[in-house]
Amino acid sequence: PLGRGHDETVQFYREYGIASGEILAENRILAPVAFKNTFEKIHSDSRMYNKPYSSVFECNEKIDYNDENYVWIATTAIYHPIQYIGTTVGIFLAKLITRNPVIFIYLGRLSNIIISMVLLYNAIKMMPFGKKILLTISMIPIAIEGFSTLSSDGFTIAICFFFIAYILNLAFNKNVRILSKKQKIFIGILSCIVSCCKIVYFPLILLVLMIPKEKYGGLSEKIKNNILVIFLAVLINITWLIFGFSILVSRGGESGSQMILEAIKNPIKFGQMVLYTISNNSNKYLLGAFGNQLEWGEHVYGTSFVIVFIALTIFVTITDESIKNKFLNKQKILLGIIVVIIIGLIFCSLYVQWTQIESPEIQGVQGRYFIPIMPILLLLLGDIKVKSEYSSNKLTKMICLYSLIFLIYTMFSLIISHL
Repeated sequence: PLGRGHDETVQFYREYGIASGEILAENRILAPVAFKNTFEKIHSDSRMYNKPYSSVFECNEKIDYNDENYVWIATTAIYHPIQYIGTTVGIFLAKLITRNPVIFIYLGRLSNIIISMVLLYNAIKMMPFGKKILLTISMIPIAIEGFSTLSSDGFTIAICFFFIAYILNLAFNKNVRILSKKQKIFIGILSCIVSCCKIVYFPLILLVLMIPKEKYGGLSEKIKNNILVIFLAVLINITWLIFGFSILVSRGGESGSQMILEAIKNPIKFGQMVLYTISNNSNKYLLGAFGNQLEWGEHVYGTSFVIVFIALTIFVTITDESIKNKFLNKQKILLGIIVVIIIGLIFCSLYVQWTQIESPEIQGVQGRYFIPIMPILLLLLGDIKVKSEYSSNKLTKMICLYSLIFLIYTMFSLIISHL
């Protein structure tokens, strides 16, 4: 249903601002009143979550660009505009061809899922091994929600998967003997895009260290290229953070600087808070990462389906012979360090942005935030020595069949509740 994706309403206003040329939005943005009226008609309130699809037909108001008001977007203003590529393309097109707010929303969603699918297709195609891992986790319902709504999560997940696949392809593809100038430039561009999508995924660019020095033409060339890539990504992020920090506010009203100072003064307390949060919510994060909670504030009651899907993902991973013995020990350590740093940054960012000082745990952490690093986690898991009598084709059929059943169940759960 329209407006029911995670933060979809406030994400839309940020995307509309970008499509209108307002790249550096602050706490608010000027938008036609017709959008506000449309979201009020189609969006559920606290008394009625399951608003019917028929509410869309009540949205007949045309956009009047002379009738605008300010909308607060403090939670999305700090996000880099690059992560909204997927949706902004459709919204920009809508500005050219229609004055119907509903068509704006649908075109934004449509462009998001098309661009995400193109990235995912090419990621699976390029992946030198572990293709079934990308296939499986690309069909997690909560990931598909990101691809098919106005959420920036869809493009972020898709571009992270694409980046991981591209770097691994360069590192392990024997047909790539020496990196071309075009490939080096593309690595730099992808690294900047990934790190700008959300700064917590910045450590993913360390994957460039996986590429052997021989493919750079020597150790000195590898060091020079890697330093340049990391420097550019850091520079872009610092530049954006200087702007973003000025508008960063936490949910409880404490400023970001207060929270950072609190963590610096009491690092042991902060570490205890992180461990307590993980211990207290690990089950919720795991189920959430595999799609137990869709729609903003609503649940798809399919815990048993989710658990089976998790089991299927693990089974597919540990029985995938293409992953075995692919990584050297130093490469495994690098992958592990990347995962640990990203998880730490996720908790740090939500501590700064959403957590109240008096809270015993870090607030706002959701399972879907861990999906972009799931391929790395599963590749490390897949290196475990487990023999399998299942053929590759049978495993692919198993993935597709169960995913289809799970997704049909999920879609009907949503559709029936909004008829």
